[in-house]
Amino acid sequence: MGRNLTMSQTKTIHELHKIGWSNRKIENALGIDRRAVARALKNQSLEEPLESQTSQSKCLPYQKIIEEKLLLGLTKQRIWQDLKYEVNFDGGYDSVKRFVNKITNKTPEPYARIETSPGHEAQVDFGEGAPTSRGDKYKRPFLFVMTLSFSRHAYQEAVWRQDVETFIRCHENAFRFFGGVVRVVRLDNLKAGVLTAYLFEPELNRVYESFAHHMGFIPVPCLPRTPEHKGKVESGVKYTQDNGLKGFRFESLDIQNRHLRHWNITIAFPRKHGTTKQIVSKRFEEEQPHLRPLPTETFVFFRIAKCRVHSDSFIEVDSAYYMAPSELIGKDVSVHWNASSVKIYHSNKLLVSHPKVLAGTFQKAPGLVPRSKTITEEEYLESLLAVCKEIGPDCHAWAEKVWNDRRQLGLRTISGIKSLKKAYNNTAINTACTKALEIGTIHYHSLQILCEAESIEVKLTKDDEVIRDPTYYEKIINKGEN
Repeated sequence: MGRNLTMSQTKTIHELHKIGWSNRKIENALGIDRRAVARALKNQSLEEPLESQTSQSKCLPYQKIIEEKLLLGLTKQRIWQDLKYEVNFDGGYDSVKRFVNKITNKTPEPYARIETSPGHEAQVDFGEGAPTSRGDKYKRPFLFVMTLSFSRHAYQEAVWRQDVETFIRCHENAFRFFGGVVRVVRLDNLKAGVLTAYLFEPELNRVYESFAHHMGFIPVPCLPRTPEHKGKVESGVKYTQDNGLKGFRFESLDIQNRHLRHWNITIAFPRKHGTTKQIVSKRFEEEQPHLRPLPTETFVFFRIAKCRVHSDSFIEVDSAYYMAPSELIGKDVSVHWNASSVKIYHSNKLLVSHPKVLAGTFQKAPGLVPRSKTITEEEYLESLLAVCKEIGPDCHAWAEKVWNDRRQLGLRTISGIKSLKKAYNNTAINTACTKALEIGTIHYHSLQILCEAESIEVKLTKDDEVIRDPTYYEKIINKGEN
């Protein structure tokens, strides 16, 4: 089937080939046709995605939609019906049926059992742990299991969360437990590891991908709806639940994990495995020397988010502000941050690295001077106050109060006066500032509301019943600020 290979797929193909995987084995693992695998390996450059031959199926333009509907468990008949109504699909049911069979490799159904060499592969999955006290109720935590594919030795850990950081820390704990790292980790399509689980284009979580590089293993997501690809760990999860946890209740997560360690060492590790017919501990003695050594440093976890570069060349992260190149004003950048640093990326290129600073702090970068900020902070403040003074004395007094109360954070609030000048005249703005000073508000949103009120000319007498006491409006504004 023709399709474009992503950079992530192409990179994974090259990495698996380097460790000795055949084209057929890569095809079975990633669901990519061997001819496409061969073309990817012939192309030594990883700069551009590779293309395979095009297909003439009427379903091809809607492949992504079809794959998403397959992930929802919809039947071929239902997919065909949805395509007719949603995208005016003019193909027949048989066309959809053939296309789905082709992209899911439905025939032949029998599959070959995959046995791996010592230290080569581990499989990862989550199940449910035993009921555990949490607050005033007993709840079932998640059960993380990593199983070494050769020896079937496993690591189990009960956790309350399935987020990326927990997922990574469970991996670290498992590798420390085994005393080394495997070459390949086969994982289910959990959001902590795989962002999108498209049949042929799984997108790895960037943080997890960085962790894999740090540890030295290759993550291989399983194809959707292929439990046979991770049968060893799924069997391990069920065995742990049935043999190690069934019938138990625990008063804390720590107690459950201590129980799992003891059960593993005394029951699971010395047992004869039902498939290999060998003692797990004996197989692990053979496998352990083949594991790669653990890295000397712990992986430094970081978060990723998309941020917009403001007109002053700063982005906001955890209520602090970090300078980005001025040419990216108005554009989105990718930000990686943790407790010690904030790194700004654009088009997968690191642009600047900042130390993490406290909330409310503006962190500049040497050499990054925005085109509109060639003056000092004092000069910028002076220019803003000059604009306010031109509008009126109360506007100038309000701006000075904002600066005295909020300092650097107040600069943005004061600069908002320029935006108000585009919508309201000086008299309306100055009068609004007069009222803002009377009620003691220094917030831009409140000033905007007052300007709007001043701009509406309603000829009413002071004694008109519609006119309300100023304290009424003060309460409304204060309520909005809170």
